[in-house]
Amino acid sequence: MLAAKYNAFRKAILDHILGVAALAAPATVTLRLYTVAPTAAGGGTLVNGGGYANKTIAWDGSIVPAASALGVAPTAEDISFGAAEGADWGEIVAVDIIRGDDGALMYFATLDEPVTVLDGQGFAFNAGDLEFSET
Repeated sequence: MLAAKYNAFRKAILDHILGVAALAAPATVTLRLYTVAPTAAGGGTLVNGGGYANKTIAWDGSIVPAASALGVAPTAEDISFGAAEGADWGEIVAVDIIRGDDGALMYFATLDEPVTVLDGQGFAFNAGDLEFSET
C-alpha cells in the first residue's frame, strides 16, 4: 500500500525545497488507524475505544530506511497496534502518519482490503506493507 501525502505536508515539502521554510525530520511519528478514510485535506474517523492507542515510533531510518533507486521506501519492520480489549475496533479502512513533535499531518493510505478487528483480535502492518514515495 502506497502512502499519499496530506495537502499541508505537500506544501511544507515544496516550501522547504524552494527555500521558503525549513522542514526538519521529526524524531518520532505517530500512526493512527481509521474506520472512515481521510482525504488529502484531512478528516476521516479514527478508531476509538476497545483499548485502542495510536502507535508512536522512532523516525530514525530503522523503520523506513533509505529509498530505493526508484524512489520507493517500504517499511523494514512490523508495526503492531496490539489487540482490541473489551470492545471491537470495527472495520479498519485507512492509516495515517503524523509528526510526533507537533501532530502535523504527513502521510495517509487506504488499506487494499478493509480489516475488521473484533474484541481480542490484533492488528499489525507487516514489514513492507506500507511504502512511501515521491510521485
